Amino acid sequence: MSHWFDALKEHGIRSPFDLTEFDQWSNDAQREDINELLKKRGTKNVFGLKLGATLEWIPGRKLRDVCNFGVDYIFAEDDYHDVELAVHKFKDTDYNRFLSELSNFSIYDCLWV
Repeated sequence: MSHWFDALKEHGIRSPFDLTEFDQWSNDAQREDINELLKKRGTKNVFGLKLGATLEWIPGRKLRDVCNFGVDYIFAEDDYHDVELAVHKFKDTDYNRFLSELSNFSIYDCLWV
Protein backbone atom coordinates (compact mmCIF):
# COMPACT_ATOMS: atom_id res chain seq x y z
CA MET A 1 0.00 0.00 0.00
CA SER A 2 1.19 3.55 -0.63
CA HIS A 3 2.26 6.11 1.92
CA TRP A 4 -0.53 8.32 0.64
CA PHE A 5 -3.28 5.73 1.23
CA ASP A 6 -1.82 5.00 4.67
CA ALA A 7 -1.88 8.74 5.48
CA LEU A 8 -5.50 9.03 4.35
CA LYS A 9 -6.49 6.17 6.64
CA GLU A 10 -4.45 7.57 9.52
CA HIS A 11 -6.27 10.91 9.24
CA GLY A 12 -9.71 9.34 8.79
CA ILE A 13 -10.13 10.58 5.22
CA ARG A 14 -12.24 8.29 3.05
CA SER A 15 -12.26 10.37 -0.13
CA PRO A 16 -9.57 12.59 -1.62
CA PHE A 17 -12.35 15.10 -2.23
CA ASP A 18 -12.48 15.62 1.54
CA LEU A 19 -8.90 16.95 1.58
CA THR A 20 -8.32 20.68 2.03
CA GLU A 21 -5.40 23.02 1.48
CA PHE A 22 -4.56 22.54 5.16
CA ASP A 23 -3.78 18.84 4.69
CA GLN A 24 -0.09 19.23 3.83
CA TRP A 25 0.50 15.74 5.22
CA SER A 26 -1.22 14.42 2.08
CA ASN A 27 1.32 16.14 -0.16
CA ASP A 28 4.19 14.91 2.00
CA ALA A 29 2.94 11.32 1.76
CA GLN A 30 2.48 11.64 -1.98
CA ARG A 31 6.05 12.93 -2.32
CA GLU A 32 7.23 9.85 -0.39
CA ASP A 33 5.37 7.64 -2.88
CA ILE A 34 6.99 9.41 -5.82
CA ASN A 35 10.47 9.10 -4.30
CA GLU A 36 9.87 5.42 -3.60
CA LEU A 37 8.70 4.91 -7.18
CA LEU A 38 11.91 6.57 -8.42
CA LYS A 39 13.98 4.33 -6.17
CA LYS A 40 12.27 1.17 -7.48
CA ARG A 41 12.13 2.04 -11.17
CA GLY A 42 15.10 4.36 -11.53
CA THR A 43 14.98 7.95 -12.69
CA LYS A 44 15.78 7.00 -16.30
CA ASN A 45 12.75 4.72 -16.53
CA VAL A 46 10.04 7.27 -15.71
CA PHE A 47 8.96 10.75 -16.74
CA GLY A 48 6.35 13.20 -15.56
CA LEU A 49 3.83 15.43 -17.24
CA LYS A 50 2.63 18.76 -15.85
CA LEU A 51 -0.61 20.01 -17.34
CA GLY A 52 -1.12 23.66 -18.11
CA ALA A 53 -1.41 26.05 -21.03
CA THR A 54 1.66 24.30 -22.34
CA LEU A 55 2.54 20.79 -21.26
CA GLU A 56 5.77 20.31 -19.37
CA TRP A 57 7.54 16.98 -19.91
CA ILE A 58 9.64 16.29 -16.82
CA PRO A 59 12.55 13.84 -16.83
CA GLY A 60 12.58 11.35 -13.96
CA ARG A 61 15.71 12.87 -12.42
CA LYS A 62 13.75 16.07 -11.73
CA LEU A 63 10.89 14.32 -9.93
CA ARG A 64 12.70 13.58 -6.66
CA ASP A 65 11.19 15.69 -3.85
CA VAL A 66 9.00 17.46 -6.42
CA CYS A 67 7.12 20.50 -5.10
CA ASN A 68 3.36 20.54 -4.68
CA PHE A 69 1.65 20.80 -8.08
CA GLY A 70 5.03 20.22 -9.78
CA VAL A 71 3.79 17.17 -11.69
CA ASP A 72 0.36 15.76 -12.49
CA TYR A 73 1.13 12.32 -13.92
CA ILE A 74 4.08 9.97 -13.86
CA PHE A 75 4.59 7.42 -16.62
CA ALA A 76 6.95 4.59 -17.46
CA GLU A 77 9.49 5.67 -20.06
CA ASP A 78 8.31 2.75 -22.23
CA ASP A 79 4.94 4.53 -22.60
CA TYR A 80 6.42 7.82 -23.84
CA HIS A 81 5.19 7.43 -27.42
CA ASP A 82 1.69 6.39 -26.31
CA VAL A 83 1.44 9.45 -24.08
CA GLU A 84 2.76 11.65 -26.87
CA LEU A 85 0.15 10.20 -29.22
CA ALA A 86 -2.64 10.87 -26.69
CA VAL A 87 -1.46 14.47 -26.37
CA HIS A 88 -1.49 15.06 -30.11
CA LYS A 89 -4.70 13.17 -30.70
CA PHE A 90 -6.96 14.40 -27.88
CA LYS A 91 -5.56 17.42 -25.99
CA ASP A 92 -7.18 20.05 -28.18
CA THR A 93 -10.21 18.09 -29.37
CA ASP A 94 -11.54 16.04 -26.44
CA TYR A 95 -10.01 17.05 -23.11
CA ASN A 96 -11.98 14.48 -21.08
CA ARG A 97 -10.73 11.71 -23.35
CA PHE A 98 -7.23 13.19 -23.09
CA LEU A 99 -7.29 12.99 -19.28
CA SER A 100 -8.74 9.49 -19.44
CA GLU A 101 -5.95 8.36 -21.76
CA LEU A 102 -3.31 9.87 -19.48
CA SER A 103 -4.82 8.11 -16.46
CA ASN A 104 -4.81 4.81 -18.34
CA PHE A 105 -1.08 5.05 -19.07
CA SER A 106 0.11 6.65 -15.84
CA ILE A 107 1.81 4.70 -13.11
CA TYR A 108 1.06 7.49 -10.63
CA ASP A 109 -1.61 10.24 -10.66
CA CYS A 110 -0.84 13.19 -8.40
CA LEU A 111 -3.65 14.67 -6.30
CA TRP A 112 -2.00 17.66 -4.66
CA VAL A 113 -3.95 19.82 -2.21
